[in-house]
Amino acid sequence: MNTLNVLGGADIGGSCYLAELEGVRILFDCGIRMNTPYSDHPEIPSPETIDLIFLSHAHLDHIGALAYTAAVCRNARIFATSATRDFIRYQLSETIAEYIGADTDELRFSNHLLCQLVLNRIEIAEFQERLEIHLDSPESGQNADVKFSFFPAGHIPGAAAIYLRIGQRSLLYSGDFYLRSTPLTAPCSLPEKLHPDILLLCGTYANRLQTDKSAPTIASVKDNFACLFRRNRNILVRCSQLTKGLEMLAMIDDLVREGRLPRTPVFIDESLWQLARHYERTSDFRLPSYMNPLSARKIRNGYGEIVFLSRSSTAKNKEFSSHTAVDTNFSLHADGQELISYVRALRPKKVFVVHAAPRGAENAPLADALLEDRICVTYTENERIYSL
Repeated sequence: MNTLNVLGGADIGGSCYLAELEGVRILFDCGIRMNTPYSDHPEIPSPETIDLIFLSHAHLDHIGALAYTAAVCRNARIFATSATRDFIRYQLSETIAEYIGADTDELRFSNHLLCQLVLNRIEIAEFQERLEIHLDSPESGQNADVKFSFFPAGHIPGAAAIYLRIGQRSLLYSGDFYLRSTPLTAPCSLPEKLHPDILLLCGTYANRLQTDKSAPTIASVKDNFACLFRRNRNILVRCSQLTKGLEMLAMIDDLVREGRLPRTPVFIDESLWQLARHYERTSDFRLPSYMNPLSARKIRNGYGEIVFLSRSSTAKNKEFSSHTAVDTNFSLHADGQELISYVRALRPKKVFVVHAAPRGAENAPLADALLEDRICVTYTENERIYSL
């Protein structure tokens, strides 16, 4: 029987989806809910029989529970893009450190060791690469050939939509996707002839198809940031996701290049600084000379400055309480009308909507919009199993 078990992430947070297709058990993502304890994640049924784990991208609501998942799904092969694997190294290390309170050498070493063991399990699947693996699982008793490919999803560097085919059945997990470019990423890109039977759709705006003009985009945050700095010359940027911190660094440099922001000193805390330096080595991203680690900061009375603090250091650091705080709360998700276009281009037989904001019981606007296309749309709920 082919099924989809929404373990978490029908709404936004704790994304974890278990698909059983032609006898193969596949887990898509393994996230935590933001601003909750690290241990607050979905439980995986019969984890030892999971065959494959696919990671769409390195945001914590999609990979935050990877240490637990890798441990209990001991027989599963885990796949991600190389950029996602690199970002996981920093995102996961910071999250586990926050959870265990890694403020001693012994704890920091344990955290580093745990993260390295998890990373060693991840196999690389690069964009557009056609991969095929044969599964011969003594636990589940299944033999199957699985063909799969990762395609650019936009959203953040390394983010992927994952397409797989087992026998005559095909499935596409969109992951979080974005159809416009950002300072760090190109738009989502899928082959024109890709028409999966099943689409597992991350539909953040599937419940409000009309564009929400008040929703913060990276463009609106950029405009607001320039105005805010003119009024308040000391800014604190709080990064709940390190990758959004990278976007903000690139955005600030764009503002400087455009002449909308002076070359103001930018100081970056250790977690984000290490990720930014790594990303310099693996991409076209470059840190300008006015951006430096927080450890190099000296008191500059009478001058403006921009300070970046990541998730683990924000709560502990009171030194910048007088700075004007900015949250990296911009959206990098396809809007409602883009969701309709995305689904129509793919023409799947069935759509299962996950990662969507709450809606009313009778409100299913994406299903209504696609009714004339004869595409079956199901809005999922957490801890429910659906027939594929």
